[in-house]
Amino acid sequence: MKNFLESIGVISIKKEEEPNSYNHKDYNLKKESDSDKIVVHKEFLKSILEEENNRLGFIENKTSQIISQTSIVFSLLGLFVPIIMDRFESTSLFLKISIIGLLLVTFLFFVLSFINNKRS
Repeated sequence: MKNFLESIGVISIKKEEEPNSYNHKDYNLKKESDSDKIVVHKEFLKSILEEENNRLGFIENKTSQIISQTSIVFSLLGLFVPIIMDRFESTSLFLKISIIGLLLVTFLFFVLSFINNKRS
């Protein structure tokens, strides 16, 4: 059960350690030849920052697409649930409750996806 709750994001998974640890002794830059190292390191950090900004842009675009598509689905469900309930007026109360429960579970998973998106 714990693995299932971790897989859907209800329980937080332990954070992984950083792949590269910082060691301040690696940055002893007292020689003149180290100025080249500084320039290369600066360019490397700039490229990482640019890649991260591009990645965040892609994530924002995908998230906005998911939100718009999901909002359309929930709007259509909101339109059709009363119609379905009227058509199934002669059916049992258990079936009606299960349909509404299924709708609520999908909505909770939708909210859970936002919560998990903020964590990452």
